[in-house]
Amino acid sequence: MGWGSAVDIFDEVIRATIDHIHNPMDMDVVAYNVARVLWDGDWDTEQDSEYYDRFSHILSAKDPDDKRHPWVSPEARMNPEPRTYRKKFEPEALQWTGHNLSALADFVKAQCQGNVWGLLHLDETGDGHQFGNAPKPESVAPFYGNIAVYDRLHKAWIPFYVGDHVMIGPVGESYPVNAAVMAKTYEEV
Repeated sequence: MGWGSAVDIFDEVIRATIDHIHNPMDMDVVAYNVARVLWDGDWDTEQDSEYYDRFSHILSAKDPDDKRHPWVSPEARMNPEPRTYRKKFEPEALQWTGHNLSALADFVKAQCQGNVWGLLHLDETGDGHQFGNAPKPESVAPFYGNIAVYDRLHKAWIPFYVGDHVMIGPVGESYPVNAAVMAKTYEEV
């Protein structure tokens, strides 16, 4: 038994995954990758998908080049010059004081919206704690005497220091912000 038309394939894959992927950006990536394969087979009936309204920002491109790059605007593609941006998101952050490990772990866990998260705190001999459900670093030796937070978007442990902040991004990711950068870039609201 075959899958049927391209729109049937797209709808069936989305139907099978949509209840299991809770991050909208991750779901967009799934939709884009499925559509990309179908576009390579000359799929051109995207509007017939039962999920068209949900993914119209991906599926509605008229130009084949736009379909290949839904997150890159045609203007940016034609004129790839640096631009100035202002953040639309007001993140929450907690400063590492050197004495608030439990509060920091509770903060990161609560703010990461059920996603993969982690906090690693090791002394100079490698003893310490790993909090969260993030994979262990391949080697913990670089983290001796440090604290690190797991950045799930980059799948990396990033060390930080007393005075730095751990920030929660718009899709529940956590990352450190250097104290000097924090002071220059952000103000408390």
